[in-house]
Parts: sequence; structure tokens; C-alpha cells
Amino acid sequence: MAPKHGLGSLQTPEEGLLKRAKTSATPASRSATPAEAQGKVNFTIEYPVMDEDKKRSKRDLELAEHAEWQVSPFEAKGASKEGELDQWYTVVPSTEWLSMKKYNNFVIQGETYKNNHFVYVRSDETPPRERASDKEENLKDFWVARILQVRAVNSQHVYALVAWMYWADELPVPKTKSPDQVSPSGGKRTYHGNHELIASNYMEVLDVLSFAGKADVIQWMEEDDNIQSKLYWRQTFCRETQELSVSISRFNVNFGYH
Repeated sequence: MAPKHGLGSLQTPEEGLLKRAKTSATPASRSATPAEAQGKVNFTIEYPVMDEDKKRSKRDLELAEHAEWQVSPFEAKGASKEGELDQWYTVVPSTEWLSMKKYNNFVIQGETYKNNHFVYVRSDETPPRERASDKEENLKDFWVARILQVRAVNSQHVYALVAWMYWADELPVPKTKSPDQVSPSGGKRTYHGNHELIASNYMEVLDVLSFAGKADVIQWMEEDDNIQSKLYWRQTFCRETQELSVSISRFNVNFGYH
């Protein structure tokens, strides 16, 4: 996936989380918000070294002290192992993040958002006043994410920890060349549909003002040819291994909306 977070190559713990990097059609950052609210904190995610048998720096130990365990809501049928996307993570600055109260939901312009909802996130390429009717025609003007956790200082400062979904066009070049790559310069496969997303365990904390509405996304079990949602996912992309889970069918389905 063309890196929202530097997916093109595996990042070391010292490098930390990179914001989504600019590629052919990928905006530079997925954390841009419509306006900088007063008192807004810019949070980042780091993935600490938790193995006590490894030599760890003072920074590693500090990150590990505030680390939280995230069980991924995504599990593809072709995953290499159970819990492949589960991981430790640390939100920085940790004191500010952990001091905020957790909430189960929040409301933006009358619409209620909850944990595990999929959401459209405004990107640098999203028109400033995208109408709901336009959203259906220009889905790739938006990023898509899944809400994992919500914290807030008050109603003006609400933040969501999210797991990113990626469009197939954003996949990085695989470590081992695949015969079904659409292009040698990218990781999209010939069986990927136009409205297909890839679930990942790349995480980010976003100001909820960057949300543009809820997204209807389903997991497609490949033995089922009847997809009721425009957006779907079947594969995952692992941050640690930089690899896609195996697609069971590896064929193009001829649904009109793909």
C-alpha cells in the first residue's frame, strides 16, 4: 500500500511511525484536519520493542512503559497466523493521551460515531465541501479508517485512535515479485477490485473533525459472490512483515460496481 505511513519499506522502532508518504495517487498525510483547533495536540503512534531479552535504549523503555496492547479487529482467512495484526503500540505524548477520558461514542453534526465504525477521512485531495451525493462517485478522494478507541478532553477536543484501510492502488511493491502484480512499481494485484480496501494494523490518532461521514465496509468471504456493500475488504497488510495475507480465490469477480 502506497504508504500512508511509509508502507513502502519496513520501519525500524527508532524511525517510528511515518505519516502517509506521497506516491502516485497518495496524499502526503492522513492526519490533516479542516482547522487547527486551539489547544489541539498532535499525537503520533510508535511501536515499542517489548522483548526484554533484546537490548533496549532508554527511549525504548519509556515507550514500553506506556505501551498498550491492541487486538486487531481484522482477521483475514488467508492470514499466516492467528492474531497476526495484534501489536503493542504507544501514543506520544503519552501523558496527554492517557489523561483523557475514554468514550464509547461521539456526535458530529447529528451523526453518532462509535468504536469499530468505519469512517471516511478527508485527505489533501478531498474537495473542501464534498456533498454526500458526490461521495458515492468520488470514494477515492477520501481515506477510510476503522475507529478503535475514542478519547476527549472536552467536546472541542475529541480524538480517535484508528486503524487504516488502504486502497489496492496504495500497496507498496512486494518484497518478492508476484506474477499477478498490475505494475512492477506497485503492489496492486490483478484480482483486486476498484472498490476493494486492504485492512492494516497501521494506526494513527486523528482529530475527529477530519471525519467526513461513516463508511459502509464489509469483509468479503470469498466463497460468497453476493456482496451487499460497495466497499469491501478480504486481505490484510501486516506492518511488521510488510506482506499481504493470501487471497483464497485470486480472481477478478465481475460485479458491475468493481
